[in-house]
Amino acid sequence: GQLLLNVADPGSFELFVIASVLVSLSLVPMALSEASAPPIHRPEPLPFRTLWATVPTGIITMFFSGVAAGAMFAMGSVYASDIGMTTAQISLFFSAALVGSVLFQVPIGSLSDRVPRRGVIFVVALVATVASFAGLSTSVGWPALVVMFAIGSTSFPLYSLAIAYTNDWIEPGQRVGASALLVMVSGVGAVVGPLAAALLMSAFGASAFFWSLVFAHGLIAVYLGYRIIARDPVPVDE
Repeated sequence: GQLLLNVADPGSFELFVIASVLVSLSLVPMALSEASAPPIHRPEPLPFRTLWATVPTGIITMFFSGVAAGAMFAMGSVYASDIGMTTAQISLFFSAALVGSVLFQVPIGSLSDRVPRRGVIFVVALVATVASFAGLSTSVGWPALVVMFAIGSTSFPLYSLAIAYTNDWIEPGQRVGASALLVMVSGVGAVVGPLAAALLMSAFGASAFFWSLVFAHGLIAVYLGYRIIARDPVPVDE
């Protein structure tokens, strides 16, 4: 999707048409499938207050991962344009982050199934914080791509880790309700992230884009560090 920026003028309508056609085509294999839909079960309702009382770590991680993702997608192109990147360079700038996300989702997720998941979230958030901080001293070229690869490799898996960690603490019948709440929390974060990043960039310049990512990931790491000290984890074999 990012690389399609090089196919047509981003200021015209062609790219929106291409995206729309691709989304429509993605439904064709499902429409031709002979598999029947699974039975619909009424999910067990789960109030937000109950989820917060049970697993605040999952909610905090999900919120700030939404903040980071929202800031990256909404303001990353503004940052890249401000420092002089061309359209082709901007597409590579974002593609680097998404390639990192694809490559590291499975190994990070697999690791979190074998060792305490909170520790994995803490380390992943900490690495994302350091990578975001490194972005403050990068410029156009390979350094920027390496930084975005590192951020994508660690930032985007936090969403999945938050879901997995939440499911560790709730009953199976509550998972649908919990997922709905987590998506909402992530959405709120994705609204807050671009607004915060835009305000910071307006006040302190383009480099504040990376400061917004430092704060979002850093707050996850700080909170996880506190929770690791304050409360025992669910045993790994559970």
